[in-house]
Amino acid sequence: MLIFEYIQDQQALVLTGEAVAAWDEADRMIGRLSMAELMEHKRAFRNDVRNLEQRHSKCLSYKHHPGYVAAMLTELFMAGRKFWRTVSGGQLPWLLPLGEALTHHMGAQWWMIEDARAISSHVYHIESKGPPQALLPLDSLPLGEMEKAVVSSDEADVRLLAALFGGFNSIVRYTPLQAGEFLHPHVPGKMVTLFLRSTAVDALDEMRAVLGKGKGVLLGPFPSRGAYEDPADIARSLLLSEPARGPNPLVPDLVQIYAHAAENPGLAASLTITFAFGRNKPVTVMRSSHVENVLMELERLRRGARITELGPLVIFNACEALGTIGNEPTSTGLDLSLNGSRAVVGPREEVLAQFAVRFSETIHTALDEGHSIGEAVVRARWTTLGDLLNPSGLLYATFGDVETTRGVPFEDPGGEKTWKPVPLS
Repeated sequence: MLIFEYIQDQQALVLTGEAVAAWDEADRMIGRLSMAELMEHKRAFRNDVRNLEQRHSKCLSYKHHPGYVAAMLTELFMAGRKFWRTVSGGQLPWLLPLGEALTHHMGAQWWMIEDARAISSHVYHIESKGPPQALLPLDSLPLGEMEKAVVSSDEADVRLLAALFGGFNSIVRYTPLQAGEFLHPHVPGKMVTLFLRSTAVDALDEMRAVLGKGKGVLLGPFPSRGAYEDPADIARSLLLSEPARGPNPLVPDLVQIYAHAAENPGLAASLTITFAFGRNKPVTVMRSSHVENVLMELERLRRGARITELGPLVIFNACEALGTIGNEPTSTGLDLSLNGSRAVVGPREEVLAQFAVRFSETIHTALDEGHSIGEAVVRARWTTLGDLLNPSGLLYATFGDVETTRGVPFEDPGGEKTWKPVPLS
């Protein structure tokens, strides 16, 4: 475990956790800076990422050439290095020994393992901890030394570049200090997936086919006439463990959202997710206000000690569903994971529909095999990078319990779906 923690009363950003337990206190200090200064540096990094995306937006594709990916990752590396240098006061004395410690933990040239499933068992846990405003975009920040890489823009060098970023070599969790009240160990239960989708998105049939192949019971697709037409019901499904609407009142442990999302300028205040459905294309729009109403209900229930269970794991396939890189405090994903959802995964920027389906397919397969959501996300990043040379997996963020696994499929009368989680590596 490696933790990047901002201690507000000391105005200090420090390294803690097992990976640096033997270090002196001075060696674990990244930098001293005020919250306002840290937020300013994060905004600058976010602007650098946005500028990078705009330069490459015309080349956005499903599959890429190694040279394109190497150029993009190199630019992202330089933007991240600029961020670390500013928060560290111009020097990076902690970075090289940290990279050496992580390499020792993971083994030499671990990134050359061809099987993404094997790679996901080599990663370590990394955590951004502190007040919400201080959470760091560690998925897309480089934690290694690029000087060791001789980049010739072939696939091997693309993998080496990717291995320098937090999101490719670690399971990243965002944990504000006040989150502990609602984060609990997962208790395996029945595998029931609730599928909420819009009919006005590309690759919908492919997404439904992915879910149809999974273990457990698939409920949906919704919204439909008489089920999840009310956006308040959709908001409740993300936070509460309660029977699903519709003809099969099982309790979902996972909610898959496949729709269009929009946020401007801050997700927590202005998220909208649009679901078109039915023959005449009626539209249901879930907004942040619907989520906030459920949060108020949850608070009343908790004060009365009438609720103890957490809600489901939520996977978004919706562009910008979890805010933007470097803007984690305004993410609805953070709000959901703090207040009810066991964990939340989704993109912070624009992704192609076909890529989103492929990414989700890898996540669902890994979850079906008993792996944690953190391991599943890392595997999805390496799978899509290796098979498609597409690094868009870095755009996905994970909030909440990355150790979360799914339980056992709902056992039908024929007993064909009996299954137990496999031990985690």
